Amino acid sequence: MAPVLGYWKFRGLCEPIRLLLAHVGQEYEMKSYSFGPEPDFDRSEWLDEKFNLNLDFPNLPYYIDKDEGVKITQTVAILRYLARKHGLVGKSFEEITKLDIAEQFTVELDASCAEVWYSRDKEAFKQLEGKLSANLPVKLSQLAKFIGKNQYLMGDRITYVDFMLYSILDYIRLYDSSKLEDENVSTINNYLSRIEALPGIKKYLSSEDFSRFPFTEPTAQFGSSKPSK
Repeated sequence: MAPVLGYWKFRGLCEPIRLLLAHVGQEYEMKSYSFGPEPDFDRSEWLDEKFNLNLDFPNLPYYIDKDEGVKITQTVAILRYLARKHGLVGKSFEEITKLDIAEQFTVELDASCAEVWYSRDKEAFKQLEGKLSANLPVKLSQLAKFIGKNQYLMGDRITYVDFMLYSILDYIRLYDSSKLEDENVSTINNYLSRIEALPGIKKYLSSEDFSRFPFTEPTAQFGSSKPSK
């Protein structure tokens, strides 16, 4: 029986997991939950099941593999489990530490973007957007230096953190592509292209299972639909 991956019908926090599964070629069933129509955006499709799945900490995303006796929630916990299973983790104390640093950088980068994209107040959105616009070049420059001449975060070997990083960088690219056009961060564009060229990832990105939008929930200020030109 194929494992079940549960999440909302947008890319969000689940995308790194889907990328990892695509890379290793593991089959799974995607259980997608919908929001109701505006203005209420009813979440009952998920809430009606939330406490009936015997999850320790009911949340989305979740990963259930009945054959392995595994039930996991929380994005990073799921990613770490799958990474250990498929050999996509650090191989030494030094590598594990470096991945920990990159992982937390990615989590913070994601949080700083989400603060803007999920802001409900339009005036606050403008202020937060200005702050993000000023901070992103600094963060991306630091990241470009961190990657350096490596193909991936761990040199020529991809790890679970690369899929976390790819996801938020792709969301940023969709949000404001100019942030990745500076020559100081050209390393990042090359990094993204290398990940997209991996056979399993290339297949996934060209499949009917993938769509760039939405990558945020319907209530978000940005990312819930493709911007009109």
